Amino acid sequence: MRRRSGLAFLCCADDDQKLARLRRSIDALELPQGFETELYVERGVASLTSGYNRLLAASAEWRYKAYVHQDVVILNRNLVDDVLRLFRRRTLALVGAAGCRYLPESYVWWDGSGVLGRVVEYDDGTERLLDLEQPEGEYELVEAVDGLCLITQHDLPWDEAIEGFHFYDVAQSTRYVLAGYELAVPRQDEPWFGHDFKPWDEERTVEFYAARDAFRERYDDRRTRFVRSRIRRRARRVVTRLTSRRTFAREEASQ
Repeated sequence: MRRRSGLAFLCCADDDQKLARLRRSIDALELPQGFETELYVERGVASLTSGYNRLLAASAEWRYKAYVHQDVVILNRNLVDDVLRLFRRRTLALVGAAGCRYLPESYVWWDGSGVLGRVVEYDDGTERLLDLEQPEGEYELVEAVDGLCLITQHDLPWDEAIEGFHFYDVAQSTRYVLAGYELAVPRQDEPWFGHDFKPWDEERTVEFYAARDAFRERYDDRRTRFVRSRIRRRARRVVTRLTSRRTFAREEASQ
């Protein structure tokens, strides 16, 4: 199948006013010559994972995809150029506006080690900047990203066992990592996205931790094995470097 030269925005929506605001920000993007965008919308979804899988199937001809919340505004008009520059690294599969280098034992990404990103939050007519750590370079590789806008260059199905509207982003991040791909948070001198703030009421909290428990049951063992193997690989690299340096030092001393 021939891939279209453009970026498909994929959105599960139930609010036409918010969707129209998102669409206007997409239409305002600066695009390279011959590049196009299109917004795909799925309504009445029982979970984001099921909705995103349907949108993934509908947009299969597009190489680049952005899974975006309906209450997001794209602030960076050069988003496409910035993302395409990052995707020159072919192993980089997923880019998010915020995330963490390492997931903690709780699997809640914002409690993790090395929390990065920048997002403008809209809260009842006011704006505030969620200003986390910035990557030192153009981007930083991470273990999980937030789901407000997930931009991909490699497709991977979503796990519909993660039901509802929480933890789908950590689950998808983990699926990419386990599949051998890389994730990144870009350096944002100015925030790339604005996002409506949602208060944490009791119902939302219960749903969040239920989704976290479902994630833990499905991915804890696999992720633990992966992390251990990654630690072993790092240890082997360190030993190899030390051995090489010692060998080099002995050879130098003998000359």
